Amino acid sequence: MCGGFDPGAPAAALVLEQLISLGITRIITVGTAGSLQPDLRAVDVVACTRSLG
Repeated sequence: MCGGFDPGAPAAALVLEQLISLGITRIITVGTAGSLQPDLRAVDVVACTRSLG
């Protein structure tokens, strides 16, 4: 578990680079996001299974 570093992509890339160099092969991230879905509540948990792009 990693934490306590500055937010943003540069900090995340630095941490990931270090973990990969140590042999880590799977990364799980936890974060927050907004939603435009009216049926979701503020306490709901959503797991992403794919990305667009």
